[in-house]
Amino acid sequence: MTHALKVVHRTNWLLAALESEDFAALEPHLEGVELTLKQVLYEAGDPIRHAYFPHHAVVSLVNVLEDGTTVEVALFGRGGVVGLLLPKSTRATLPLIRASILNRNLLARFASSAAPLPLRV
Repeated sequence: MTHALKVVHRTNWLLAALESEDFAALEPHLEGVELTLKQVLYEAGDPIRHAYFPHHAVVSLVNVLEDGTTVEVALFGRGGVVGLLLPKSTRATLPLIRASILNRNLLARFASSAAPLPLRV
């Protein structure tokens, strides 16, 4: 179950590193969510509807092998973001990757359908 929370988004180091102008453009599109332990954010091949900026959470990416076993390939914490791929992408580009919550559970969620990321490169 997810529900919106009031959070300090700059707890995430990537969000904290943004210029004030960029953060101000992005902040209205962020919502704090609390997710359950082992909740799956994306299954292999699922549409990516949200990017997640962990605040007090660790997100695991696992490769699902043909026999159903899994191999962890990456971990993301407050220094990262999960779910941001190429700007035009709507599906996970690696069809065998699953993302799930490992511990603690506070994240900021950005809806990819809300607007393109309002950041300057």
